[in-house]
This record gives sequence, C-alpha cells and structure tokens, in this order.
Amino acid sequence: MIADHFPDSAFPPADHRQALAVLGTLGATGWAMYPDVGLPYHAWPEPVMAAVLAEAHGALLIAAPAQDASIGDAGLGAQLADALLAVARTLGLPRPVLSVDVEEGTWAAWPAEATRCAAAFATRAQAAGALAAPYGPVAFACHLAGLPAGGGRPDAVWCAGPSPIFDREPDPAAIPGLPGGLFRGWRAWQYAWDRWANGLQVDVSVSGFALARVSDPPRPTPPPRAVASVDLSLAGRPLRVTIAEEQ
Repeated sequence: MIADHFPDSAFPPADHRQALAVLGTLGATGWAMYPDVGLPYHAWPEPVMAAVLAEAHGALLIAAPAQDASIGDAGLGAQLADALLAVARTLGLPRPVLSVDVEEGTWAAWPAEATRCAAAFATRAQAAGALAAPYGPVAFACHLAGLPAGGGRPDAVWCAGPSPIFDREPDPAAIPGLPGGLFRGWRAWQYAWDRWANGLQVDVSVSGFALARVSDPPRPTPPPRAVASVDLSLAGRPLRVTIAEEQ
C-alpha cells in the first residue's frame, strides 16, 4: 500500500504558505524537510516545519552532510541522528522518520565511509525509537540490506532514480534494480526531479511507509530480515534461489 507522496528541494520554501501550496499542486501528503543540520543552504526554519505539520501533513527529516571523504568521520552518523532527533522532539513528532543523504558520487568514491556513516546513523536513530531510512542510489540500498539487524541495517531505504518514469504510476515496491524482497514495504523512491511547483524546484518521491506526523499512530515494526529471490537455470531447468539475511 502506497502511503505518501512527498517532495524535497535543495532550498527551503520561502514560508509555510509556499510549502503548503507546493503540496496542493503536486497532490503530495508531506515533505522531506532539511532541518539546520549539515549543509546550511538546505536548512528549513523550525517555525516553517511546525506550521506545515500543524496542517496534518507528514515529514521525513533528512540531514545532508558534505559529500566527500569526511562523511566517514568518527561519530558523524551518530551526531547527525542526534541532531535530527532533537529537532523531532521540538516539533512534537513521537515516531520520526529520519534520513541521511548519501549521493551516488559519494557512494562510488567512498563506499566504506558512506556505509559507516549510514550504519551509525541508523543505530542511533533506532535506539531512540525513530525509523531510519537513509537516502542514496539503489546500489547503496542493496548494500545496506546486507548489514546485520541491530548492527547498522536501517529500517527502510529511500532510493534515488535511476531515471524518471512517465509511462506508469510510480510504485515503491517496483524500484528498478532493487530486488522485491529487500525492505519490502519499507522503501521510498525518488522517481522525478527538477519539477517546478509554486516557484520552487523540487524532486518528488513516493513511499511504502507513512511519513511522521504530530499525531502519529503506532507504526508496525519493520521486518528484521533481508530476503531476495533470483531466477536462474541449471541444466536447462528453471531454478529460483532465495537469499535471506542470517540473524
């Protein structure tokens, strides 16, 4: 079941009225908001975030660190999670959805550092009762699925691309390149970008999980295992191999 469509933007809206107008134009139900954590040009003022949430819209809070080797600095992932958790408490979000940004070039150039940051981020967010959903390319999401539960594996993933779609309704259960068994029901897909809405350039995503709201009902616990099936052939006969993460 598709839960939420939401935009994000490199630059914040001018005020909550523009933010709400963008939602209306896109038919979206929430925003991916960048609190004042990481890169300053992304930063949303807290009063704007609070005003959008007061209208019963949802939020995913994302931190955008510098996209270079410093993403692997000791303690960075935990520090970013702590900063977002503090904002979530200020906004009154009982079960926040938190993300850390890992761009495709960062993942390609510094995979170990990106993994270390995302794993520490997820561990700290989960310990505080938040949903951890790192953002990045599909290959990064597949890699995170192999991390152990309780040892850095996030609850969900938010995948970028790989390319815009125009011929069908976007479905987070059918992200190209991400096996259907990985993060089943706990994935978001940034399927469109560089769209203009009410004077703001945005990317647009769809999720299979609900964004956080001020009045947030209990969220079911994500499955602890990563499972994927691959169809092969052996001596001319079809063979399906199922891969499951060990506990």
